[in-house]
Amino acid sequence: MTRGALKQWRLVIPVVIFFGLYGLAAKSLGFEQIAVPTSINDVFFNLPALLAVFAYNVLPLRKWTNAGHHRAVQRNVREKMAAIAGADIEELPQKKIMDIFYRQIDNDPTLKAKSEIIMSNGLIWTSLADLSVLSIIYAAFSILSYIVGLFQSDILFIQYAGLAIVSLLFQMVVTGRHIRLSDDQLEYMADYRSDEIISDFGQNS
Repeated sequence: MTRGALKQWRLVIPVVIFFGLYGLAAKSLGFEQIAVPTSINDVFFNLPALLAVFAYNVLPLRKWTNAGHHRAVQRNVREKMAAIAGADIEELPQKKIMDIFYRQIDNDPTLKAKSEIIMSNGLIWTSLADLSVLSIIYAAFSILSYIVGLFQSDILFIQYAGLAIVSLLFQMVVTGRHIRLSDDQLEYMADYRSDEIISDFGQNS
C-alpha cells in the first residue's frame, strides 16, 4: 500500500463506518427507509451526514484514541534506533530520531517494501480507532435518546458500546503487530544500515 492510497482510505473508511452505524440505528428504530445509502448519489445528497463525517475528519478524535498506541510504537522505534547508533535516547529530540528512521526507509528498496506491509497494518489500526470513536459517539446519542424518552434505544446503546469495546481491544492486538513489523525493519537496519544511522546521529547531535 502506498502513502497516497493510505491517505485516501483514511478519508473513505470513516464515511463507510458512519453510514454503517447510521443504518444500524435506522433499522433498529424502525426507520428502514432512511437506512444505509444504496448509491453514491444518496451519500452525496445526505448533507447532514456528510457534514458530520467532515467534522469527524477535522477534529483530532482518531488521534486522541490512538495516542497511547502511537506513543508505544514510536518509543520502541526510538529506543532501538538509539541502540543501533550506540547513543542515548535522550541525545536527540524525538522528532529527529523518527526523521532518521524514515530517511533509512526512503533510501532503501527493501525497507520500502516492508513499509507497505506496515502501512496496510496501519490502515487497520486507524480504522479500528475510527470504529471505536464513532461507536462511542453513537452509543452516547443512543443512551441520551433513551433517557429523555425520544427513542427506545437501550438495546442500540448496548450494540454500539459492544462495538466500541471490541474495537478498542483489537487496537491493542494490532498495535502489537505494528511493533513486531517495525522490529523487522529495525533488525534489517541494524544489519545493513548501521553505518548510515550512526552517521545521521552524529550529524544531528
